[in-house]
Amino acid sequence: MKTTDKRKANAKKIDISLLETLYNLHAPSGDESDIQNYCAEHAEAAGASVIFDEIGNLYITKGNAKSYGCFIAHMDEVHQTRSKYFKTHIIGNTIYGYDHRAESFSGIGADDKNGIYIILKLLEEAKEMKAVLFVEEEIGCIGSRGADMQFFDDCRYAVQIDRKGNKDFITTAAGQELCSDSFYEVTEAAKYGYTKTVGAMTDIMQLKENGLNIAGCNLSCGYYNPHTNNENTNLADLQNCFNLCLHILDKVTTMQPHTPINRYYNYNQPHTQTDMYYDYKRTYYEEEERINDLEQQEIESILENIIYSDEYINKLYYLTTKEGDEIIKQVRKVIGYNVSKTTIANVFYYLIGYQLYYTKTDNK
Repeated sequence: MKTTDKRKANAKKIDISLLETLYNLHAPSGDESDIQNYCAEHAEAAGASVIFDEIGNLYITKGNAKSYGCFIAHMDEVHQTRSKYFKTHIIGNTIYGYDHRAESFSGIGADDKNGIYIILKLLEEAKEMKAVLFVEEEIGCIGSRGADMQFFDDCRYAVQIDRKGNKDFITTAAGQELCSDSFYEVTEAAKYGYTKTVGAMTDIMQLKENGLNIAGCNLSCGYYNPHTNNENTNLADLQNCFNLCLHILDKVTTMQPHTPINRYYNYNQPHTQTDMYYDYKRTYYEEEERINDLEQQEIESILENIIYSDEYINKLYYLTTKEGDEIIKQVRKVIGYNVSKTTIANVFYYLIGYQLYYTKTDNK
């Protein structure tokens, strides 16, 4: 039996105890200390060395090798409060959170505790690997913006584990190319049901903007309805991502160079991605029309289906005003209620990284 097959056999069942422990560690952006300390202790128990930087990021190294596979996740979550009556529950292959006092669902922070879970389990299995756990991804990739880039000098690639669903192999994030097609092929991700696609901003995107010169990607890791109280994880999908990461760690043993290509924007959008994110957050939270988490998630899902279609995928970064109007029209048609143009444009901003142009007369 091959090494990878043995590891897959050992990973057949999710470590529910570890996963629930992570879900019960509340870690809103800027207050990640509990999960920081837990992850550091778990990594050290697995034989790894851990370094904290001044921002709070964790740099983890296990073994002594000429080169390392590197995996990335973030420690913060969007959920700002957590009831003491919170408890996780499992029905079939799904795990979710529930507030027993409010008698309502509650977010579990699977974005991105699922990524953390996989990294901690990889550390238990691997002889040599590196990992980074970043702070404050959810408020503009602050941790990765200040990353120690020398840490990646001996890394073969950088795989982020921070994508909803079960099949996305993100090769471009918010317009920033992360890798070439050859990296997707060498990982053999298709054998695990993954397909190439594009996605929104996250830490691997920021690292490429910092000048990371190795291939990167972002993988679906089994969470659904992120940023909402209905957030949940499919355990089978989480396990499948874990198995893919084990496979990559075993099989991709050579350097995977990739020169960052500057993000291309609409011609009059000169901002950096992080600046754009702050613009989006400021606009969104100051907007008179406040949409709830479920509505935002619904708009994101509808927008992704539209803008990643064959009609728009190859021209996302130079859409005309007419095309912007058509996208807004399609969202409104599907969503079934009269959400404002500004709200749709703001969610587009968050997903893609530049302002959607649309006719602003009669902005309702």
